[in-house]
Amino acid sequence: RAGERPSSAPARREEIPSNLAPITKLLLHGDEELAAIAAHTLQILMLERPEMRGDVVQGVVAQAMRHDMTDVAGMATLLAHLLALLDYWNELALAKRLQESSVSEAAEAVLVLPPLVCEVEAIALVNLCSASQHVRLLALQILRSVHALAPKSNENDERTLASILEQNWMFVVQRARRQLLLEAASGVDLNVSLAPPGPSEPLPTIDDIALSVHASLWANILAEIGYLAVEHGRKKTLNVARNILPLTMHALPTAQVLETQGEDMRLSYGIRTLWLGCHTLFFAICAVSSYSTTSFSPPSEPLSPRVSPPGSH
Repeated sequence: RAGERPSSAPARREEIPSNLAPITKLLLHGDEELAAIAAHTLQILMLERPEMRGDVVQGVVAQAMRHDMTDVAGMATLLAHLLALLDYWNELALAKRLQESSVSEAAEAVLVLPPLVCEVEAIALVNLCSASQHVRLLALQILRSVHALAPKSNENDERTLASILEQNWMFVVQRARRQLLLEAASGVDLNVSLAPPGPSEPLPTIDDIALSVHASLWANILAEIGYLAVEHGRKKTLNVARNILPLTMHALPTAQVLETQGEDMRLSYGIRTLWLGCHTLFFAICAVSSYSTTSFSPPSEPLSPRVSPPGSH
């Protein structure tokens, strides 16, 4: 089926709730009217069946996990629906808190169960690897939206991926800039400022850099985001991401460097950028730290040459 992963890839652990699977699949239907009806149905369920809100969101997340990331338009559609549902959940939760001021703080805190928060964070984290700036921005907005819904009953629960990025963004940019300059002194994207914050030139936001077309710069940003997630203990989110990334990389076709212009060249660039982003993030979150806390000895034999991505020469 178009947009779904090849059957040769291993099956995912995540399953779409059986009663919602037909509806979530219709979100990508070619008939726009039918897709709109499916989206409206999910919103009605969110409004009238509060106990099903988690299932509705999980259904869209599972559909996104099963979708082929090279289908940028389809993935962007699923992420847009996911963001709309999370924002609607936030709106409904806020309205309820305003109406029921007597609700205890403990009851208010449990809006979304932590496992669901981790699944939403994981699908957003993986889609930060996309070559599409639109998909990246949707992923960032999803991280912020699920942060607002996450339980905040104790200090550890508040450390969502969105809050970690917000608190440590200066270090992410500085480390990424340092690594980029080490790789190529003249490789800084002229459209993105990487200077330290100051009165004349403020530090760029993550949204600014997500809009950059500089693949190496964004790959370094992804690596630092992965390091941060490891260092701040987002273990459950990373476990889900580690399940998704190998399957995504397994399903990627071989990218070729094409001399021609047009659609073929654009698709080749997108695949190569996705390949680079997925591998960079995967290596970063596999128990790799940007600053080693253990001593190590140099290898007794010379290291093998670095392997370049397909089509990079």
